[in-house]
Amino acid sequence: MSWTNAAITTAGHALQAALVGTGKGLVFTRAASGAGLAAGTLEEQTAVTDERQALSLQPAQVLEGAKVRVRAVLVNTGLSAGYTMRQLGFYARAEDSEDEVLYALVQDEAGDPIPAAAESPGFSVDWTYVFSFGNAAEVTVELDPAGVIGWGAVGQPDGVAGLGPDGKVPEEQLPEMDYVPAGSAAPIEGLPTNDVRTGIVRDGQSIAAGDVVNVQDGEIYRDVVAQKNVETVLLSVGTSSCACDTFPDGVILASLTRSSDNGPTTWLLDSDGRIITSIAGESNDRKTRQVFCLSNTLCGILNRLSDNRVTVQYLTRNGNSLSVKNTFLVIADTANTDAVAVPLSPLTHLLISGSATSLSVMIRDTDKNQSISAGTLNVNVYSSSLSATRIPDDDNGNKRACIFFSDAGDGIKGKAVIVTIDSSNAVTFGEVATIINSTAHHVQCTYSNGVIYALSQTTLYVFNEALSVLGNAGLYGSGTSGADTALIGLPTGVVAVNGSTNYNAVFATWNGTSIEHGSPYKFNIGNPSNYVSGTRISDNEILLAYADTGNSNYGTTTILEISGDQIAGSFLNNSKDAIALESGKGGDTIKLGFGGYCACESMTAGQTIDSEGVTAYSPLDGWLEIKDPWAKGYVTGEYTGDGTYGAGNPTVIDVGFRPQCLIIEVVSAGSATGVVFIALNGVNVSYSLPTAATVTISFDKTQVSFYSVSASGQMNLSGAVYRYIAWR
Repeated sequence: MSWTNAAITTAGHALQAALVGTGKGLVFTRAASGAGLAAGTLEEQTAVTDERQALSLQPAQVLEGAKVRVRAVLVNTGLSAGYTMRQLGFYARAEDSEDEVLYALVQDEAGDPIPAAAESPGFSVDWTYVFSFGNAAEVTVELDPAGVIGWGAVGQPDGVAGLGPDGKVPEEQLPEMDYVPAGSAAPIEGLPTNDVRTGIVRDGQSIAAGDVVNVQDGEIYRDVVAQKNVETVLLSVGTSSCACDTFPDGVILASLTRSSDNGPTTWLLDSDGRIITSIAGESNDRKTRQVFCLSNTLCGILNRLSDNRVTVQYLTRNGNSLSVKNTFLVIADTANTDAVAVPLSPLTHLLISGSATSLSVMIRDTDKNQSISAGTLNVNVYSSSLSATRIPDDDNGNKRACIFFSDAGDGIKGKAVIVTIDSSNAVTFGEVATIINSTAHHVQCTYSNGVIYALSQTTLYVFNEALSVLGNAGLYGSGTSGADTALIGLPTGVVAVNGSTNYNAVFATWNGTSIEHGSPYKFNIGNPSNYVSGTRISDNEILLAYADTGNSNYGTTTILEISGDQIAGSFLNNSKDAIALESGKGGDTIKLGFGGYCACESMTAGQTIDSEGVTAYSPLDGWLEIKDPWAKGYVTGEYTGDGTYGAGNPTVIDVGFRPQCLIIEVVSAGSATGVVFIALNGVNVSYSLPTAATVTISFDKTQVSFYSVSASGQMNLSGAVYRYIAWR
């Protein structure tokens, strides 16, 4: 957990102020843990809430700049019942007084589990905090409550061990080592001892739980080297529009339009941007405005015709193939119109259209090919200024979306409105709010990590669900007002893309008080990128589609990776010392795992972490097994065949790294029982199934993919269980 929500209390400030200029010192008297949460602000508290344990205070360490470092250690010796620790309080007094006050309070709403002594004997955990005080040399720590053991407890049950004449603990006082002694190890009999340490994140670095890191002199950092992105041409002719989105299973949908006849082509791409299949549009004279994925089997394409009419074409996806389902005319008039879509469910979506007279919404049922309900707001929507994003449901479970538009009737200012859809599909508009109080062109919006982001050329705005502006920041400096933009939401922030010559992609996030962002990454060096569109591939990868003006406006895609607040084509991670068990930024103290079973926030069962130095596997949510170097060379798993086969339905196994050798054994499949398939570095070297079928196999950075002309030949018989082992 992150124990960074800390404050000096009002009483602590008063005590400190009373001592300034007196020459008297401050004495830290004790530290205590609590299981409750503060009612009100931390500053207002006078005692730890639901106090549970006294902690041992270590001697204060004087630092430069009138600061002291204070360390508190918690052990569970004698603790009869476990609890969740949510507060840590430091008590202090003036050196000439016995009246102590709660000087500082630290709180973590999620908390850390503290096990009882019987559950995890020998459990311990420590925290270190730095305090500032006029004359740092005058700050002391009183070593008393839990840190001092009376001599009567030495060598006694529930006490502490003494030392023999040889300076070692006598054998009769040693406990039986039938438990996990490390503080954060899982309390499961038979697990090896873990190796968990703490360190301070290097200034300027951002570390996420699960990152492989290096450690130098107690300082934690990621040693990553940015790699140039690779551009892939999808459409080898001039391109007049680009749009992309991602299906729930990770397959990418991209639609690009030829400039010569406005003829669209739509592709399915894998997560590495490689072409799976493509389908031509049903006719020409239509530019792709947007693509949107409703489920793994259904998607839509918004097209704008030359006379400004707008249509939506629905496509059915069956595995690796696409087919046209039907087409619907969204806007029939020829005024300056625009339209966007927001998915609501696997079968329904919101169609939003704007014109000089109104902002209209309708809910479409794609299965029945009909409109369910509609609503209209009387505003003057500026041409090609619409964007929209889904936001969380309200407290009553009603679906909601935020619509952003430029108001042509009010100086083309950027405005937003929340639309709500209740359980009967009735549509309600909220109040329109001005977000950008100046001309707003090509604005894109998206929801991420609790707030709504809007990108207007080179400036990023952040506002909440009440449509109150929280802040804004210039991401690129001055820029071209007419440049195309894209905004892609990630779990921790957004990637803002400006298609002008000088600046391209920037990662930005709202930290609760301001916008933090990295440096712009030029993914298309020296050339503007027209018709930019982007989609999220994973938590730290995006795909961009654009017309490359430096290459005859060819329709092009590229994949970018995000590391911390930086963007590149990819990052070569040379870190290998340990795995971060907590997240933190420069100056934060976090836990590191070097080996064994360790608690690690955000881990999900089955997740793997791979590097040259340490490798880990998550056996349970919230846990990692960090392996020693000699034990990290392979992974095992199993899958159940579904009966499909052929180039369009390959069998894919993701092992988390590029394997050098793979062995698959069928456990039970009728006449094929017990046969084995072996592949070595991408080459099928042994195949003992009762078929002479050819197997086509390919290895990439994390997966093995193979197919054949039959289900048995492809090791994919329906209902058969297959087990595999893959070596690095």
